[in-house]
Amino acid sequence: MPSTVVPLGVIDKNSQVTVGEDEYCIDLICTLFDKLLEQPKIEENIVCLRVGCQFIGNLIVDNSANKLKIHNKCFTHIRKLMLLGDEKLSQFCAMILYNIILSQGEACQDILKKTDLVRAILNQNSEFSTFITETLLFKHGEIEALYSNCDLEARIMLLTMIRDQAMDDKNVPDTCITFIADRFKKQSDKILKIVSTYVESLDPQEICALLFTLASLSGSDTGPYLKTLQTDNSLFINCAFLLRSIHEAGKSGNNCFTSVRKLPDENSKSKENPVYGFKADLIRLIGNLCYGHDKNKNQVRELDSIPILLDCCNIDDSNPFILQWSILALKNISERCHENQAIIAGLAKKDVAFSPILEELGYTLHSEDGKGIRIAPLKR
Repeated sequence: MPSTVVPLGVIDKNSQVTVGEDEYCIDLICTLFDKLLEQPKIEENIVCLRVGCQFIGNLIVDNSANKLKIHNKCFTHIRKLMLLGDEKLSQFCAMILYNIILSQGEACQDILKKTDLVRAILNQNSEFSTFITETLLFKHGEIEALYSNCDLEARIMLLTMIRDQAMDDKNVPDTCITFIADRFKKQSDKILKIVSTYVESLDPQEICALLFTLASLSGSDTGPYLKTLQTDNSLFINCAFLLRSIHEAGKSGNNCFTSVRKLPDENSKSKENPVYGFKADLIRLIGNLCYGHDKNKNQVRELDSIPILLDCCNIDDSNPFILQWSILALKNISERCHENQAIIAGLAKKDVAFSPILEELGYTLHSEDGKGIRIAPLKR
């Protein structure tokens, strides 16, 4: 994000200070806005409003005193102008708001109090609206106010921004991490409602995106996000029970959770599955939560999730890389955990861990004492 935005040309600092100190000038521009807002939305009036916004933009660049004055006197006008429906005008307004919140933290709260303004910012496709959103998210941690006031598309965008921020090794506030985890826990049970019938009002995209974000954030053992998620015991329990539920649902009949035992195909119809990749991401998250975490390793055993993970060591066209994520999860839960290693070895001897797909590819699961499990060539 830029530290400041210069809207038009080179700013004359002396003129900027002189105009800013003239209270009548700022009052006059507000009066002008009021008069024009009462008039029909014809091009001539819209152009005048744009010019007025550009004037304010030039007035506040690198000038904290002017930013404070514009925030106090013109915030309501800027909000009305942004909601007027003119694309260029709304972009000018976003530029003004972004410059203001760079030094006026209280302006963030004023924005968040206006749900219509929040929606306008999130739905606007401009760099300034993105800068505002990033500032609210990553500098102030205001994910709840943003997330609760936007539609599905904007929510997916917010989750994508958070993943990108983390992948770029930039800080994501703990408030964002915990909010996503709590939101997933509250929404995840709804995913089971689409087993028998896909309800029109129930779109699993959000739930799938929440899970994918959690799986992505938990993937780095060097970052703080994994440790934050590992302290959430209810998240781990939720994931374990959810895995059992969708696994049993998939085996109970032909539904969206039923495995498609073939190699993933780029043109496969499985991509049309509303929960495409969900199970693989769930296993990925469970495996990550068990990484170097003794309590979760014990819980995965106590919740009897190990046989399910072993049973998922297969190829599934609806869940790319589920085989790899399952094996990594088993590696994490068995590493330095003799109890889990013993269970895996015992199930392997009973052929519970037998995978016909692995055998077809010439591999098998191999348990090594004290070293967890790995894929090994199948001895013919």
